[in-house]
Amino acid sequence: MVTLDSKELLFIPSEKIQSILTKQLPVYSSYIIMPRTNKVRQEFQICKNLTGIIEDVKTFYYLAKKGFESEQLFTVVLDGMKNSFENGPRDFPFVIYGSFFGDKAICHGFKDFGDYFKNPETKTKWESMEHIPSRKLKHIRNNGTNWILRSMVDYFEVDNSQGVLFCVQNLDRLKISLSNNFCSLHNY
Repeated sequence: MVTLDSKELLFIPSEKIQSILTKQLPVYSSYIIMPRTNKVRQEFQICKNLTGIIEDVKTFYYLAKKGFESEQLFTVVLDGMKNSFENGPRDFPFVIYGSFFGDKAICHGFKDFGDYFKNPETKTKWESMEHIPSRKLKHIRNNGTNWILRSMVDYFEVDNSQGVLFCVQNLDRLKISLSNNFCSLHNY
């Protein structure tokens, strides 16, 4: 049995990411703790949680049913969650996903409790990745996770102390524009 306190479970983006997320609003955050199970159940959990995340985005930003580019958000979250399950230690009972919403961007955090994101070389590798426009992806031979994420994420950050990968997507990329309802509610 694994016992952890809340400091070991929950994580927050750095001040730099928080400044990317918002000009003045407090950042909204939520966490999903997903137990490791067999592959079929894990895929079901991921899909179920993705639906909830998309609904959170729609609710937070007051979006109409098809008011944003959900495919890019969906792909980043799906890929990050799948990799957390596949690459984290098999003997650890769960993985954690955190979402952080601001008036300029959305941040996704992935924690699998492995050592990969605790390695300083990993931090350097991920944080130095340049954005690849999606139109150039077809010309790249290795279309693995890093390449897909690089076309859909505006900023990466790795927290070595917690072993968390943070992926930031600007609202412009997701075609989210702040509605009058959002602005008036948040005094923006």
